[in-house]
Amino acid sequence: MTTIELRFPAHRFHGTPWGRHVNEGVPEWPPSPYRLLRSLFDAWKRKRPDLPETRVEEVLRALASEPPRFALPKGTASHTRSYLNSNTEDPRC
Repeated sequence: MTTIELRFPAHRFHGTPWGRHVNEGVPEWPPSPYRLLRSLFDAWKRKRPDLPETRVEEVLRALASEPPRFALPKGTASHTRSYLNSNTEDPRC
């Protein structure tokens, strides 16, 4: 079994589930395994393109080979609403 521990320095995770709009205020918790695999693939292509594909594929296959199990801290869902002005220099707008 492969183990990955995610830590969030600000103690917050901001993710929108697949197929939902950010303005709906629906959080993705726990983080999607697909989100993790996509980020690892992206980091490989952008930061370490010199790593052989066979080595990276081996890691990604191991991670995708079985359903994830989560040990999650207590959390709550929340969101904020932001109202923007009309982007003019006139403070009355």
